[in-house]
Amino acid sequence: MEIDVHGMLRLQAKKYILETIEQCYKDRITLLNVIHGSNNGTAIRSWLRGAKELSDKVVEVTPHLINSLDVTTIRIKRRK
Repeated sequence: MEIDVHGMLRLQAKKYILETIEQCYKDRITLLNVIHGSNNGTAIRSWLRGAKELSDKVVEVTPHLINSLDVTTIRIKRRK
């Protein structure tokens, strides 16, 4: 699954990302790409790498660059 948080305020983007992770977890989707650009994208990328709110649902957070856009791949835990 892929979401794009371009143009969103930081708090709005965080809320959307958390809601999407929760939905992915419920739907047993284990991979989420978050496109967050390169301007305010570093704030989102940094938050994703250290967010304690994610620890119960997320296995791994990997930032990378795709076509000059900052993208973070989130590997979500499998629901039991």
